[in-house]
Amino acid sequence: MSHQSDELKRKVLIPSFKLALVVGTLLSLINQTHCFIDWDFPVQALSRIGLNYTVPLCVSSYARYSTWKDHQRELLALGS
Repeated sequence: MSHQSDELKRKVLIPSFKLALVVGTLLSLINQTHCFIDWDFPVQALSRIGLNYTVPLCVSSYARYSTWKDHQRELLALGS
């Protein structure tokens, strides 16, 4: 199980976090430019910035996990 957990981190979680970091930063800079220019972050802007990172992380993680799980099933089917 440890090997599978390490593989899951390496192939799903780490790339998903990297993608969310890039996409979330770009979305935040585009959508909340006024906050960065004025360096004023009201609660509503902070929640939007948080969502700018959370949504890409969830979408990317789900897509990568689904692909990884399908690949694992194919490998098990070939081994049978």
